[in-house]
Amino acid sequence: MTITTETPIEAPRTASPADVTPDSPAAALVGMFQEVTGELEPLFEAMEWAEEEIEAARQRHQETARGPIWHSFSLMTPTLDRLKNERLYRIHVRELLERVDTGRDTRPATDAEMMIGLLESSLQAPLTSAATCLYLRIFARALPAEFHKTAGTALELASYESVHGPQADEHEGWLRRQLTQAWRAPEV
Repeated sequence: MTITTETPIEAPRTASPADVTPDSPAAALVGMFQEVTGELEPLFEAMEWAEEEIEAARQRHQETARGPIWHSFSLMTPTLDRLKNERLYRIHVRELLERVDTGRDTRPATDAEMMIGLLESSLQAPLTSAATCLYLRIFARALPAEFHKTAGTALELASYESVHGPQADEHEGWLRRQLTQAWRAPEV
């Protein structure tokens, strides 16, 4: 017994790149996917950098079990847009991890956050001499090799500190408090 049909059965047709025209629904979906991917990519990069820094800190501090450093991932959320820069973000994360390891408060601003705050301020108006001293101090503390390679040969930070240090200390305390992240407390 043979069964015949008059119309052949065709496999479902899938969309090809030629079907995606600028005004097609497929183009809208592709655009939305690209937009979401573009938004999420920096977050995934930051997550990867944070995981690398957490692992390095665990090794540095010989944390073998799931201790405070291992549990600190939620503290590593970038707080400022410029923390998408890998170098600044890693400085930020390392400082937070050192605070976690030593039991210090993780809520006050990190050196990276303060550098960004001073940079943003300098784009609005020139920094005062004391604020410049603070910026140089933080730069030297956060990136010592780069500081000495660039600014360190042209100026003596100790001279700047002798004149503007006390006022820079006040600025540093104020800036740390202003940029404090109340949510950034380790899980207990």
